[in-house]
Amino acid sequence: QLWFATECLAAGSNVPNHLLESEELRPHARQILKVLATLRTKLREQCFKDVSTYPEDLVDTLRWFDYNWAEFEYSYISRMCPIKTPEELYQQHLTTILFSETTELSLRERIITDDQMAAYDPVLMVAIPRLAIVYGLQQEDGVLDLSRDLSEI
Repeated sequence: QLWFATECLAAGSNVPNHLLESEELRPHARQILKVLATLRTKLREQCFKDVSTYPEDLVDTLRWFDYNWAEFEYSYISRMCPIKTPEELYQQHLTTILFSETTELSLRERIITDDQMAAYDPVLMVAIPRLAIVYGLQQEDGVLDLSRDLSEI
């Protein structure tokens, strides 16, 4: 998928709904294809020589391609896919734990049943998040601790 995006960007196409990002990535994509063309030529020439050794210029070209590909890959992913900060990942982790604990508590307290869980009862899609809010508000130093600053929640 990333390779297809590289080819399309180099050819002048845009990623849907990412016009500005496409324009920023286009020079990177063209550089990748230029490096790849050089690498293919050197590999083709090497096939007609001693295949048990790799000349230093071929190794340098492989490194150059690897560096350019890694740079493009990082640029593409960071522009096209939202990358979460460590704080956001930690909050997501805490929320996952809260939902898990809420489900366990709700089963133990017989608020929901095993049959509902096994049947993927649609009511649970509404009930569990609401129960998680109530459960989270009851916990001290939990995800939804109201004594914390609003910017930390």
